[in-house]
Amino acid sequence: MTVFRGKESQGKRKTGRNKILFLWVLLLFFFIGIYGMGFCEEMKTFNDTKNGYSVSYPATCQLQSYPDSKDLVKADIVLDKNTGLQVRVYETTMKFGDFCDWYLEQFKKEMAGHYRGSSMKVLEKKNTTIGKNSGYVMTLDFQRTDSRWFFKEYLIPSSGKVYVLQSGTLYELRTRNESLLDKIADSFVINK
Repeated sequence: MTVFRGKESQGKRKTGRNKILFLWVLLLFFFIGIYGMGFCEEMKTFNDTKNGYSVSYPATCQLQSYPDSKDLVKADIVLDKNTGLQVRVYETTMKFGDFCDWYLEQFKKEMAGHYRGSSMKVLEKKNTTIGKNSGYVMTLDFQRTDSRWFFKEYLIPSSGKVYVLQSGTLYELRTRNESLLDKIADSFVINK
């Protein structure tokens, strides 16, 4: 019996090779996409011994710290011109749940004062785990007259203090940046 390996057999081999090549290209795009979202990005760690915390952030970001400041803001992490995160430290004697309610109202008033004609909608509020910390997260849709913003606030209590990681990005960049903001917040460690 003679077996012919003609055009039909060559076509099957080409189709098989094309499928393998397609899968490799697809896998390459997947890893490029993951890297582009910051999951594989090199991280730096900032340790603020004066205010008792450390936080990691992508090496491509810029960090400015103010450990001796009397202001609430102790550090700014800038991802790009439309995305960033601030570390704030509040001294408080309030119960944590009461503080979260107070903070939300204060934040809404502060933003309304800065941007007349704006509106803010609470998308979600929940008790959750932030890295190794028990905390509270709220997400907000902030509509200014000229642009729309997404804010995500991470609140972490610690004996007489509440650390607030206040983050924001343009709303249309939310899908791209929210997971990176979560990654930074999840790296937050209270140094006791």
